Amino acid sequence: MANKCKPVIVKIKGDMEKVLAAATKEAAKNDIAISGDVNSGKIKHKKVDIWGTYTVKDDKIKIEITEDTFFASCEEIEKGAEAWFKGK
Repeated sequence: MANKCKPVIVKIKGDMEKVLAAATKEAAKNDIAISGDVNSGKIKHKKVDIWGTYTVKDDKIKIEITEDTFFASCEEIEKGAEAWFKGK
């Protein structure tokens, strides 16, 4: 049974396009693909059953992740997602 992690809301610092590009690059180092645009998109691990979505409103991004394995805890996944999208 899939485990839906609590939504993570991150205040974006900087230009969303640049933050998204940097997040995509950082996530790829962990075999995670981020696809979409500055409004919304999808997140998917390339090797294990972890997936999700993100939506952007004003200067905040909401990240919702579901994991279907015991690969990582929701807390670990949430911290990683928050770090990737924080921006500078």
